[in-house]
Amino acid sequence: IREGIPQSQVEPDKPLLFQSENEARLMNNLHTYMTNKNMSLAMDARKQKLTISLSLDAEHNLQEAVDKLLTAMANMAPLNAQQFSIKAVMEAGQWQGILQDTYASSQQRLTELLFDKNDINHTPPPQEMISKLKRVTMSDMSQFTTELFESGRPFAVTILSNNKHKIDDLGKAASMLWDKFQGTKRAMENPFDDHTSNHMLIQPSFQKIKLQGKSDGHGVLGVRVALDKNNPVWTHLSLGINIFGSGMYSRLNKKLRIADGRTYGAYARLRGGQYASDSYVHVFASFSNATITQDTEEMRKLWDEFVAYGVTEEEFEEAKSHMQNSLNVSMDNLENLIGLSHNTLMNNKNLNLKVIMDRIKSTRFEDVNNAIEDHLKNKAVVTIIAGDV
Repeated sequence: IREGIPQSQVEPDKPLLFQSENEARLMNNLHTYMTNKNMSLAMDARKQKLTISLSLDAEHNLQEAVDKLLTAMANMAPLNAQQFSIKAVMEAGQWQGILQDTYASSQQRLTELLFDKNDINHTPPPQEMISKLKRVTMSDMSQFTTELFESGRPFAVTILSNNKHKIDDLGKAASMLWDKFQGTKRAMENPFDDHTSNHMLIQPSFQKIKLQGKSDGHGVLGVRVALDKNNPVWTHLSLGINIFGSGMYSRLNKKLRIADGRTYGAYARLRGGQYASDSYVHVFASFSNATITQDTEEMRKLWDEFVAYGVTEEEFEEAKSHMQNSLNVSMDNLENLIGLSHNTLMNNKNLNLKVIMDRIKSTRFEDVNNAIEDHLKNKAVVTIIAGDV
């Protein structure tokens, strides 16, 4: 399949494999089509069961891609009468950082859309969807619509600001996050939840979106910090945000559940943007099984507490040790680092491992709280709380 099927022309009485509105033509092979569409394909065959994972950008039409793939597979005679399972995966990008997928690089995560009834970490989809997906046939797949993958999973975004940002800037920050999760078409809805917060007040001129359903265990906090990555304070803030990520999990321990069966709960990382001053802090958290509004409210309260009071010395020492350990890797493996060591500080070409280690080692307890005071409370910052269900 990867090398291109069908190899022969499609018979006249069959639908053309690749057809556009302007002209009906058969592309050389499926591989060419997927390359042009920036897709990737992974195959696995075990116990006479063929599993195909199809990765495509959110801007592409999932139904169209699946239809073309299935039409190609239908031309393979040995598969015509067989049932096989297909896992359709969409590239969620770096915001879905809580998942670790064998098909993804350290900065990209794939979200599987094939649910197993006995292993659902998300809000259970309708029974009809489950029955279709658990044992997929060619006829089942032909009935799929993009609505199956794009609708029915409400998404909440809360924007926090200290009122030093223009409304347009907040809108752009929210739209970027919205696009990462749902694709450009979903940005037409206004992803704002207006609120009041002691330390991060937002002008109440945004339209609320409908929040339905329960949280699925995945949440993200994105903080845009106007701070040059080459500034040592950037490392101090990274330590502080790491403390917030782990502290949030421990403080909500009774009401949180572990997503994906993992045990680490919440973690945090600083990410560099396109420019040195365009830095983001991401906190990925396991939410409870409450509603999105309840979970985002709890996360908001913790964020205000963190900004107001900073961190304790005990939390500081623990986080400092953790970050040093996460960076304690062999020098010949820098290209394959994942987690804090790679996604946090290694993405700046102007910093090397020795500089990073020296910065962390020399950071004092007061440095972290000063960074929180200066850059999270008193300077311009955009904070995004999102719940993906």
